[in-house]
Amino acid sequence: MFKLTNTDLLMIIYLINVFISLFLIFFERKQATSVLMWSIILLLLPVLGLILYIFLGRGPSLGRRKKFLHKYNQDIKYQRLVKKQKDYVDECRLSDFSQELITFSLDNDCLCSTDNDVELFTDTSNYYSDLLREIEGAKDFINVEFFIIRDDDSGREFINLLAKKAFEGLKVRLLYDDIGCMGLRKNFFDCIIKSGGEVCAFLPSRFKIFNRNLNYRNHRKIAVIDGVCAFMGSSNIGDEYLGKNSYLSPWKDCNLKIKGTAAMHLNLRVMQDYNFATEQDNQIKLADHNIKNNLCVQILSDGPDSKEGLIQQAYIKAIYGARKRIYLQTPYFIPDDAFMIALITASRSGIDVRVVIPQKADKKAVHYATLSYVNELVKHGVKVYEKRGFLHSKTLLIDDEISSVGSFNIDIRSFVLQFEITTFIYDKKFNQKLFQAIREDIKDSVELTRKSIALRPINQKAAERFMRLLTPII
Repeated sequence: MFKLTNTDLLMIIYLINVFISLFLIFFERKQATSVLMWSIILLLLPVLGLILYIFLGRGPSLGRRKKFLHKYNQDIKYQRLVKKQKDYVDECRLSDFSQELITFSLDNDCLCSTDNDVELFTDTSNYYSDLLREIEGAKDFINVEFFIIRDDDSGREFINLLAKKAFEGLKVRLLYDDIGCMGLRKNFFDCIIKSGGEVCAFLPSRFKIFNRNLNYRNHRKIAVIDGVCAFMGSSNIGDEYLGKNSYLSPWKDCNLKIKGTAAMHLNLRVMQDYNFATEQDNQIKLADHNIKNNLCVQILSDGPDSKEGLIQQAYIKAIYGARKRIYLQTPYFIPDDAFMIALITASRSGIDVRVVIPQKADKKAVHYATLSYVNELVKHGVKVYEKRGFLHSKTLLIDDEISSVGSFNIDIRSFVLQFEITTFIYDKKFNQKLFQAIREDIKDSVELTRKSIALRPINQKAAERFMRLLTPII
């Protein structure tokens, strides 16, 4: 009887890894650096490499449920609405480039509306208080999705309020990310369910970290009240987002409160995500709106299930269209070559390009990789600032009219792996408010210079370069 020895088993695993490497090289549509990194890991660390690839390197297991996520793309009413929006873009009193950017995203099914009021929150405590106040006043339904909800004072207050509204008879739906909320106790959401609300995990796994979809997380943060008011941005639910983490304090986030048709568009996004997660087919109301002279807002969503890199492409297009300034805030800066080239090209063209990152690190390895990339920006004339404490805001400001606020980080995870959302706001007054907010953050920052970079300890420089090598898989 043939018996496998350890050597035989190792050889079989090695041959499997060789086959996977060849498949990656010739058939996968991954970036070249990612293919190279995975091939090295698979061939040099056969057993560990295969385990890592199974759980981190493969695509998301969306299967037949993908049809729910894109059902609205086949909806005749939706397609008619997109077409009608294209017809009235010219009637919006916006710059030629803003209209061009709107049309670009409309071609990727990102709905736009012009009847909105938008409030900017740079103080998370004010944002959180207003969110709870609007939920308390809800009359019909509450649909929310968050990447992280903590089992702390803030998290419990939020969950208890949702349970209260469900008990009052409102339709309450909560979608949370299974990995983002992996530390929660099993009965954490029971109060909502027992009160008549609905709770669902996004891409759950019985074994948590042993999850084929470990990398493919729902990073969106949205709350919709009655379909007419919505909150979105960079804040999750937890004490740390209120600056109660002493190490990372002061914590800075950027969020929006939107009233108008854009709130309905955000509700569309939440319900599509909820339908996908629950394998249900809840009908979602779509309506047109009247053209008004309020803020023009466009909702862009992206993920591994959709057209590749939509938000990233919109960012790059906006950057290349800039004529005066580009201000960017992100907690993590691990771009691909296209994004780096866009910023460097803008800077060398005389555009005022400024990037704001956090001074403190919530993820040390990622922060080192971030420093490695921003070092390169500084060498090409981009002004880079380290905001005191931890900056969690994800914003983009272009010239005097185009602004973006959302959940989208400038890193490979947001570009390729995670389900993200952002708003593009085409309005000069709002742009000025965001401009002033970013300027305040810059005042509370330290500018990186070639001299300060050169004075870093040799061990830190080595760590930065090493972590940059690992960016395709972190």
